[in-house]
Amino acid sequence: MVAYDTFLNTRARLQRVSDGLVFHGWVESFEERDVTFRIVSEGEMMDGEDFFVHACGLESDAKFVAKLVNQLKAGIAGESDGGSLAVFDVLSEIRLSPPSADPRLANQDMSASFYHGEELLTPEPVELRDVSLKGLSTLIPVAVTVGSSVRVHANTLAGFVDMTVEVRNCTEVKDKGFRVGCLILSMHRIDELRWRSLFRPSG
Repeated sequence: MVAYDTFLNTRARLQRVSDGLVFHGWVESFEERDVTFRIVSEGEMMDGEDFFVHACGLESDAKFVAKLVNQLKAGIAGESDGGSLAVFDVLSEIRLSPPSADPRLANQDMSASFYHGEELLTPEPVELRDVSLKGLSTLIPVAVTVGSSVRVHANTLAGFVDMTVEVRNCTEVKDKGFRVGCLILSMHRIDELRWRSLFRPSG
């Protein structure tokens, strides 16, 4: 039986059947016969197209075929405007399997301040774009050298969490700052417990 709520706000991969083009998004809603994604990949999707879907939930992966039936806005689905909502009908059986990777969660009103040594890199807390057990990504206003160790003070749904991370990538985003992806290196025990609680199904 599919625990649909364990897929909410988690990452999904959608491959168009006709040409193999891959899109990425986040699960906005998931029910037995329909699912809605927030698509953050660039590229045009057309109503009526079929997709192979691989959703990575908190407890399991789900694979199925779905047909795009409606988009909240037409044209290009781009990350710059937060993505495009796309509604799909589920066409096939939903096949469940053990998680293939640590789940990633879309931002749920979580923010953080970043410090390099004593320097505050974020004059105002920034929204965390997505998080996993081992990492996080966000936009910050300044560039950081890849490989640098940075302290993060995060305000999460489980409370404040302090951690040390390594910057794994840093890419400039025009007029928005720099997108950084970070690997978590260390945190105190209570911080680790709070962080891990974000990835346990509710209820």
